[in-house]
Amino acid sequence: QQAAELNNPSIAQAVARIDAARAASGATNGNMLPTINGSASQSRNNGNDGSDIVRRSRLGTIDASWEIDLWGALRAGRRASDAQLTARTMEWHAARTSIAAEVAQTYVAYRACQAQSAALQSDVVSREETARLTDLLVHAGFSAPAEGYLTDASAATGRQQQIASAAECDLNIKSLVALTGLSEPETRDVLTKNAAIQPRAPEFTLTALPIDTISQRPDVAAAERTLAAASAQINVAQAARLPRLALLGNISFFGIQLSGDSPQANGKSWSFGPSLSLPIFDAGQRAAQADIAKANYAEALANYKQVVVSAVKEVESTLITLNAAQKRLRDAHTAKDKFDKYFNASLARQRFGSASLLELEDARRNKLSAEQNLINLKREYTTSWIALYKAVGGSWLTQTQQS
Repeated sequence: QQAAELNNPSIAQAVARIDAARAASGATNGNMLPTINGSASQSRNNGNDGSDIVRRSRLGTIDASWEIDLWGALRAGRRASDAQLTARTMEWHAARTSIAAEVAQTYVAYRACQAQSAALQSDVVSREETARLTDLLVHAGFSAPAEGYLTDASAATGRQQQIASAAECDLNIKSLVALTGLSEPETRDVLTKNAAIQPRAPEFTLTALPIDTISQRPDVAAAERTLAAASAQINVAQAARLPRLALLGNISFFGIQLSGDSPQANGKSWSFGPSLSLPIFDAGQRAAQADIAKANYAEALANYKQVVVSAVKEVESTLITLNAAQKRLRDAHTAKDKFDKYFNASLARQRFGSASLLELEDARRNKLSAEQNLINLKREYTTSWIALYKAVGGSWLTQTQQS
């Protein structure tokens, strides 16, 4: 998890978007303050009359301007940029939560795959032993060749299933490498710890969550802040259609010096006063910008509603899956235990000649199926808890409040 948060490209992209939004917010806030610009120049030239007089000129200017926020356009722009910054921060939390859940689910899938592979390997050993004993009976003339074909085919089937399971485990490792940014040797080294343990979530029933839980999801918070930014942009667009008032000021310093005994001239000038600009005709451009802002708000509102609906659906679906998996676990344990006993009894009966190979293979299939079902159900139960963690937004709200 630590490696994924440090190295995953999705989180790095979210951080970069936060930096860009923070810079944009700073630029917008700066628009509310006066701006001051300075310039200076110096030149040297001689006349065209053939004299040796050299003329040196110096000029310095300071310009200042301050727009008066008559209609709240600048304040609305600041609200919009601040909301966008918050939205990008929430998206970063969403990326962290999503990556954390994906890493956890892939890890749980890998441990389940290991358990499946171990069960299949044990099954292969059992099938091969049955095939070996049957082959001895066939060669001794106590069993028909067809029974040898059956046990050999069963052993081959078991081996190919085990190979497929091992390949799936390797694919899970590749996924963890991509998610965490660790090298494959580093990932495998981490996975050597607790190698024989299949993760299990706590067993208690959860049937409902407070509706306020939805509001802490970072994607919902991001959509709400994006909606707020779109609303503020409407004010910006509408204010652009109204007169703008600014205070302007200028101070200039100049100096002229002639070579020789010629006189030197210096001086300065200044000006200060209001400036009013009034949009008279723009062929409907500002009105179109206002309409675009309203359309963007309508789109953001629809997106916010869709995000909330999806969030509610995700939480409710996760609760259903979680509770169903918990209820099925007890019966899955019982099924595995009983099928194990049934297979052991069938194996003993077959070796004493009171059960056929077909009955033994049927018992074997049931035993393996029950064991695989239990492993998969444990994985489903644990990954449902992880999905619930993601569905309710992780723990980002608590972390933000604490910081």
